[in-house]
Amino acid sequence: MPHPTSQVSGRPDGPALAGPTTTVLDPPPAATRSSRSEHYDSDIQLFDAAKQADPLGLDTFFATQPAVMQVAPQLLLRQLEEAVATAAARRLADPAAGLAALRDLDFLLCAVHVAQPFAYKAVPGLEKLLVALGRWTGHAPRGSNTTYGLCNPLDARMRVFTGLEHERTFVTEIHAGLRGLGSVLTRLGDIAAHGLGSRRSAAAADLLVQDWEPMVRACVAMLRSMPPQVFAGEILPCFVALDIGGTEFRGVTGAQGLNVGIDWLLWGTDRGHVSYRTYAQHGISEQLPVHRDIITTALRHTSQKSLLTLFEQQTQRGRETLDPTTVRAVLDGVAELLRRIGTFRAAHGRLAQTSLPLRSEPVGSGGHTMDLLTYLHEATTAARHRLDGVRAHWGDPS
Repeated sequence: MPHPTSQVSGRPDGPALAGPTTTVLDPPPAATRSSRSEHYDSDIQLFDAAKQADPLGLDTFFATQPAVMQVAPQLLLRQLEEAVATAAARRLADPAAGLAALRDLDFLLCAVHVAQPFAYKAVPGLEKLLVALGRWTGHAPRGSNTTYGLCNPLDARMRVFTGLEHERTFVTEIHAGLRGLGSVLTRLGDIAAHGLGSRRSAAAADLLVQDWEPMVRACVAMLRSMPPQVFAGEILPCFVALDIGGTEFRGVTGAQGLNVGIDWLLWGTDRGHVSYRTYAQHGISEQLPVHRDIITTALRHTSQKSLLTLFEQQTQRGRETLDPTTVRAVLDGVAELLRRIGTFRAAHGRLAQTSLPLRSEPVGSGGHTMDLLTYLHEATTAARHRLDGVRAHWGDPS
């Protein structure tokens, strides 16, 4: 499922990937640390608060103009000017309000840019506001997969570009699919911290598929319900790249999903494939700091190696000291996660194949070709086979 910026390598809080087996994830400046998410108990609580927020007073606009792409550019520019003034008057301080502001501004920005390229740059104070919101939230200074899906109201307040029911379904499925991925990432971080022989790792592994499974259901639902010509011709063209403060940030794309970080922890950091590492670098840099922190901490525990490498090393060293039942529980949970990720990859590949030929260029919303999707599917399958080798050492019957 295509999910929620183009050149992000210049962002100071993004990761620098060095070599096939090492990675350095530079933390963002202290002023942006953890998206101010210490105000919330979880990322889901933050996203739910953002869904309810209307910090720029745009609820009425979106209610009366459900098809933003059809609004006259001059009206959109006027709304942007009013939004800048509202943000200055309200002095947005809550991170949920910041994400909601980026969400709402992005619809206006993209619609203006499609109609009159770069006209938004004439709005006084707009780019300065976007940059400030990005720094405050730890997010890119525009909307993303996170704001479009996870922070978008699912009721009558839902923001969409086209007004089409198919787009409303798309938002709903993105929301459902992405919602559990933060938990998957957290559980992988627990396994990295505690290792194969820990009951805490076993408990985390047992819940991996439960949290991942909505991704599979969402992708299958899109495959069955989204006409390729509608997605390629009506929805995708709304997700345009924007120049903000001299840096280009891409629109909503699947590479912004936490699946990028999940792959990276499971097997990706061992890979030297240049295109994959570029994809991973951009994708991880687009995560909220709270999620980048999980990746950074997990890799510190694994000495910058993948979880698969950690499992192989701990198997070699711990055959006599680790509890086999606990180890098998960890390995079984991760194996089932990899199997279901493979199911998602297969469905996502079919979805892409139906829409790519209808696009102006045969690339996904993140600028990636079908070759990368094929690589991800093959790498996931290879990871499963590699893990099966580890499981065999622990007497796994399969």
